Amino acid sequence: SDIGFNFCNLELIDSNTKNKIKEVRIHVNLKNNFMNGTYFLTPQTSSLLVKKSVLNELGGFDEELPAHQDTELAIRLCKHYNYELIDEVLVKVFRNHKQLMGIPKNYIIAKEIILEKHKDFLSKKILFSLCKQIANYYILTSNYVSAQKYVDYALKINSKDIATKIQKILLSTAPFTIKLLYKLKYKNVPNTSA
Repeated sequence: SDIGFNFCNLELIDSNTKNKIKEVRIHVNLKNNFMNGTYFLTPQTSSLLVKKSVLNELGGFDEELPAHQDTELAIRLCKHYNYELIDEVLVKVFRNHKQLMGIPKNYIIAKEIILEKHKDFLSKKILFSLCKQIANYYILTSNYVSAQKYVDYALKINSKDIATKIQKILLSTAPFTIKLLYKLKYKNVPNTSA
């Protein structure tokens, strides 16, 4: 009765070639990972089984998010409910990265929303990583005001990070230089789905 949801392992299949990409297995405590980990680790929606009453109580997926709806729902599920892992591959997911995953801005908007909604629950390492990903995107898209905002936010979380301090100085003094350096590093705006 105290279990709100469960999930299983899955297999990713390339939708074009029909070849197995990999098995996805999660063997960590999800709630602990959100509170103490370094990155989002969430079960995919197709592997979740959630009680209807739980989903209704939480309000379902947050439709404001243009991406990461599954991650955000998993955060809310872990905040309020216990879960069980079925340690078997029971789902096959056909992956086509040309859909929403091909639009980096969708992931940035979603990460901004998740950052604001769950800053009281997510670990400092995850919050720091989110700030850096968002800032990097804004640098690459020449939105230096927004980039500065997230660099400052990152420094509030980890004031000792040297790379972020350098990033702040370059944003203040030579934003075009930092963008050029990032363009050389990334070639394109990176997909920030992961």
